[in-house]
Amino acid sequence: MTKEGLPVKGLEAHHLISKGAFPKFRHDINNGICLCFLCHKYGTVITDNIWVKGLVIGDKISAHTQQENFMTWLEAGKPATFEWYQANKYNKKSVEVNFEVAFDRLYDMQTPEW
Repeated sequence: MTKEGLPVKGLEAHHLISKGAFPKFRHDINNGICLCFLCHKYGTVITDNIWVKGLVIGDKISAHTQQENFMTWLEAGKPATFEWYQANKYNKKSVEVNFEVAFDRLYDMQTPEW
């Protein structure tokens, strides 16, 4: 269930660096964060006290339409992911993907049967 009490349709990968603009990051395991379907598509509104400095009740966090709030949330809650994004958002170098490592990490992240 989501925090809104709705059933989770499934997890979706949000690419921090656009996979269309920068295809070299498409399969980089560091270039993503899992979000529930509703949070990914529509975002979420803060309804209670939150530990993220600079965000208050009523603020919307959306990876697509409220990027500034999303990045504030990401920096506070996932600092390593945020640091990777900061270091690579203007990176023009090619990236070599180790698919064996990527698939191992994805396997380790599988959610249990509910």
